[in-house]
Amino acid sequence: MAQRLNALAVTWLTLWLGASVAFASENRWCGPVFQTGPLGSATIFGTLREYTKLGPPTFGENPKSDIKVKVWVVHLDVPIPVEVDRELKLPPKLIVASDIQIVMSPAISQLLPEYRNRHIRIAGRLWSQAEWQDFTAVVIAASIIREAGRSDCSGREIRAPI
Repeated sequence: MAQRLNALAVTWLTLWLGASVAFASENRWCGPVFQTGPLGSATIFGTLREYTKLGPPTFGENPKSDIKVKVWVVHLDVPIPVEVDRELKLPPKLIVASDIQIVMSPAISQLLPEYRNRHIRIAGRLWSQAEWQDFTAVVIAASIIREAGRSDCSGREIRAPI
């Protein structure tokens, strides 16, 4: 029985390490280009981080008088290409985003502390940076958040073998 459990453990570890190696080698996006605005639905994977940023009136030039803003950001597994600015009636431009700030409803904001520094899957609509409180070039209006495994280069979740 112990030999069988050891064999299963070795098999699982080999498969898991294989997935980790595959993830590590896929450091470039191989999926479609995302876009912001009304057509900007997306599901992204990464680690949720909380930051304190300096806001008005001087956004860091005079830290003593600036308000402090708590910002939730997803550090993506794989940086993604995003076409931004179309919804702002500006010429669209292509950027590569490695961090996306979450702009949220009260329901989602209550969940975020539970996922701090954890790996998550988040779904919502992508928007271009347009408000003073947007600290990344792309923000996501989150509708769903859950703990998740890593993703591959096309944004599909890599599930650990059972």
